[in-house]
Amino acid sequence: MFSTSDNNKNQSLTFEYQIEAQALANVKKISMIDLIGGSSGILVIWYILQIIMPNEYIHIWAWAAFISLLMRLTTYWLLNHHPSLFSIQQWNFVLNFMSFLGGTVWGSIILLIPNEMTYSLAISGIIFAIIGAALGATGSNFSIFASFASPVSFLLATHLLLSEGHLFQGLALFALAYLVMTLSISFKLTRVTKQESLLQLKNKTLMQQLQQKKAEAEKANADKSRFLASASHDLRQPLQAMNLFAEALKQEIKDNQQQAILGKLHISIDAMGNLLNALLDVSKLDAGLVHVNKKNFHLFPILHKLESEFQPQASNKSLVLSVDTTIEKSQDDTNNIMASNIVIQSDPILFENILSNLLSNAIKYTSTGEISISCKHAKNSFIIYVKDTGIGIAQDEQNKVFDAFYQIGNVERDRSKGIGLGLSIVKRLCQLLGHDMVMHSQVGKGTSFEIHLPAATTSGIIHTPTSPQKDLKAKVLVIDDDTSILDGMKSMLNTWGCEVLVAQSQSEAINTLKDYQAIDLMLVDYRLQKQHTGADAIWAVRKTLNQPDLPAIIISGDTEPKRMQEMESEGFEVLHKPIKPSQLRSLMHHLLYNKQVKL
Repeated sequence: MFSTSDNNKNQSLTFEYQIEAQALANVKKISMIDLIGGSSGILVIWYILQIIMPNEYIHIWAWAAFISLLMRLTTYWLLNHHPSLFSIQQWNFVLNFMSFLGGTVWGSIILLIPNEMTYSLAISGIIFAIIGAALGATGSNFSIFASFASPVSFLLATHLLLSEGHLFQGLALFALAYLVMTLSISFKLTRVTKQESLLQLKNKTLMQQLQQKKAEAEKANADKSRFLASASHDLRQPLQAMNLFAEALKQEIKDNQQQAILGKLHISIDAMGNLLNALLDVSKLDAGLVHVNKKNFHLFPILHKLESEFQPQASNKSLVLSVDTTIEKSQDDTNNIMASNIVIQSDPILFENILSNLLSNAIKYTSTGEISISCKHAKNSFIIYVKDTGIGIAQDEQNKVFDAFYQIGNVERDRSKGIGLGLSIVKRLCQLLGHDMVMHSQVGKGTSFEIHLPAATTSGIIHTPTSPQKDLKAKVLVIDDDTSILDGMKSMLNTWGCEVLVAQSQSEAINTLKDYQAIDLMLVDYRLQKQHTGADAIWAVRKTLNQPDLPAIIISGDTEPKRMQEMESEGFEVLHKPIKPSQLRSLMHHLLYNKQVKL
């Protein structure tokens, strides 16, 4: 196996190789500069020299310079079009050799100049300019620049040193100093360029690794969602059947002892249903299917409803659960506010969900003492407090408890303490509603949650009368591919006074309806056989019976966000398994009543 140091060494070698490759790529870019600048320089110098001092060696030099230029350009072309012809090291050798050859040719021009001050100064100035131009073109590649500048400078310096006179010798020293200076600049440019290339390569590598990690995280999250959705669906199916049979059994059992046993069964079913519903709430939030419907409503009826709902759970743990109707005043509050007068603005269903999760959490993590709900009047708002005397939360964990699936002191995964989604849902719902929430907690002394709600007026409050729960007396078609659910649904609906038709598929439902002219309501599972959906079955039955407005309820165990969005887009009433019988019965009453009014 490779160690970390081996991996780092291999990565360093890879970076070095890529930097060398990048340096070669930069060399390819100077071919046009070399062509234009080199050709122009050769022609100008040849033209001037052959006028000043006609000499056949001038023509030979010009041809040699052009041949050297063409050789370099040919090398650039091969590098550009056939980079695999040589290795990187071989290409560097060839390029350095071509650069050295060019520098030697350019430096040899000094040998053609008469040993006169005017000519020597002129040609020295030209060579210095050529070296400067080469620094600009190839300075970021030290070896190539040095291969060109060194022979030019040494030939010039040698010629000047061999000439008589202090001025020539001083000019020779300047040529060598100029070479050292340009080489130093080229070395620094090369180092900076390599560092820049190294940073770019590291950043690119980090970005690739980040994208890979992001893709892996997104895949893991998608896999988790699919797993949870699949597991939730598979668990909801038998739980739904248990719920239906238990409800049907409730109507038949009269013995008190058996009713007590059945009550415990209902408690276990409800506990499992609550766990699955927590996953469902998260899935709805992830799918963007939680719609806010803010309205004005009285606060304390909801608080008392929750008190009654959670009182049995609190009593089982010998806890005191109470709603304090005394309204605590703020410092600038001079009015005496009655609990019955308090009206707030929020989404009542989502707000009740928030408090329900807070109370459930408080009961789970409180062993002794009390849990209370109270209210404080602030300026143009009310603050709702949910307090407990539970185990409390350490300072370093107070942010973590709002993360999904995070739990304190439940390493043994005690089922009675849930699965760690309650506070995560509370936080997301508060953000969705725009309500500020503050938590205060101290280990061993308990936790307090504050929810800030805007005050409202009684205008716009709608009081919805509740209808008595009477027999439905309806003809209902149930479509589900699970026979246990069909049996349970039929048993339960029969006790409600319904005539029930059952089918396991869309085609079976159509065949079943051949002897019926009309039905009153449909209850349809969303995922059916042959990749049909509940929506497909509803449209098919409506068309077969010529009942375009036939009421229908989709009942589904699917909690995958994409699937839930599909169901939402169909426009039907949707209930998620395991459904509460009272919830189903109320919705059926509602749909059947609306149907009767419409007719």
